[in-house]
Amino acid sequence: MINLLANDVWNDAINVVVDIFMKIMDWMWALKLPGTNIPLFVIWVIGGVINVIFLLVNSSRGLSSVSRASLEASSNIAKGVKGTV
Repeated sequence: MINLLANDVWNDAINVVVDIFMKIMDWMWALKLPGTNIPLFVIWVIGGVINVIFLLVNSSRGLSSVSRASLEASSNIAKGVKGTV
C-alpha cells in the first residue's frame, strides 16, 4: 500500500509530471513550421497570449451565432431553464 502522506511519494509524482511536461516542450521546440525556422512552441505561446487577451476582453460581439447560441444554451442549463427542442 502506498502511503500518500509520505513526502517522497509526492516528490516522485511531481517529478513525473515535470518530466512529461519537459518532454512535450522539447518536442514542441524541435518541431518547426514547414518552410520556416519557427518552432511550434512559439506559435503555441502566441496562441495562448491571444487567448488570454480574448478572455480578458470577453467580447461577445465577436462570437459567431453558433457560439452565441451555445453560450446561451449553456447559461440556461446552468440556471436550470429547460429549452425547447
